[in-house]
Amino acid sequence: MGILVIAVMAAACSPKKTQEQKAADAAELQAELAALSEPDKSKEEAAPSPADSVVSPSGQMQGGGTAEAPFLIYTEAELRTVCSTYMTQSHYRLMADITLTGGNDSNPDNGNWMPLGGTDGFTGTFDGNGHTITGLRINVRENFPAYMSAGMFGAIGGGGRVENLGLIDVSITAATQGIGGIAGVNYGTIQNCYVTGSIGDMITKGGIAGSNTSGATVQNCYFAGRVFHKRENVSPYSGGIAGRSSGTVSNCISLAESITEEPETAVGRVTGENRISEWDGTLINNYGWSGTTTGHSYLYFVTVPSSTDPAGRDGADLTTVELKTQVVWEQAGFSFGAGSMWVWNGANGMPGLRNQKAVVPWPEYLEKPATRIPSPNIEETGR
Repeated sequence: MGILVIAVMAAACSPKKTQEQKAADAAELQAELAALSEPDKSKEEAAPSPADSVVSPSGQMQGGGTAEAPFLIYTEAELRTVCSTYMTQSHYRLMADITLTGGNDSNPDNGNWMPLGGTDGFTGTFDGNGHTITGLRINVRENFPAYMSAGMFGAIGGGGRVENLGLIDVSITAATQGIGGIAGVNYGTIQNCYVTGSIGDMITKGGIAGSNTSGATVQNCYFAGRVFHKRENVSPYSGGIAGRSSGTVSNCISLAESITEEPETAVGRVTGENRISEWDGTLINNYGWSGTTTGHSYLYFVTVPSSTDPAGRDGADLTTVELKTQVVWEQAGFSFGAGSMWVWNGANGMPGLRNQKAVVPWPEYLEKPATRIPSPNIEETGR
């Protein structure tokens, strides 16, 4: 309004003007008034592109972090703020497939990911929404923080839940006690998830969870890749789904190419150690690829237990041919109906999630399986 006041004052103090001058002044004043009513275009932000429109103008993730209105994750940058900028007990939903390209610190040799959940564990809900995260890398072979386990989540706390998520081409090598694709340690629930890649190094490691604790659940998940061990004299445990379990593992399939350990230590296609007195875990309707190699002597639940009770199955043999049939996966508890999170990809690729864009192919080792190297004690069931 300062311009208007100045204009009025100037008009009052100016000499007498002709009608033409008055008309010109009036037109100029109208133009100035119009300019005042329009926003300053020079200060406006550029119109958001479709990619930018997934975040609010404040740069924060959309949503309120509640079960009814979870935080929505569209980008790698937003994914990396989970549990750092936002709360570990919040609720999140993945809205796109993401390939990790950044780093987790100044040393690129350490990989590109720092486990989520902090020291207390993630106690909210992370709904992958049928999407995938590709290329997660953790490579901390020495001096990994003693309080932290390694995985997408270091620990999932009691009441926490991670579901409907695929992790593709994971590589985790960490000098810590719990190592798993989804979580190093699970106190909560992991369901409808899959992991492909390579996981291992030290004490307790599994394709989905390193350790599945009492009261925790892993269900309707599968793993394809390698679980490996590098450290000597550390009493290790390795499993295709969980390294060690005192909770429940049900309706899972291990497609592991190999699960390696030291001699006289616990290794199994589904769980490395389970159902011993101090752990007392429950295993229901789980299966494992018959070609998985171990080469070590102390195996738990490698073959079908002698009981005829179907609920007692753990790691029952599935051949490559059987794995490529939908009916076998349905027998293992996977659903591929219209309302299911899972989709059947047939001979071209492994079962996938509803909203993922790319079909994950069957691993080469399943296409051309090598001759199996049996354990010296292959018939041991651990009962």
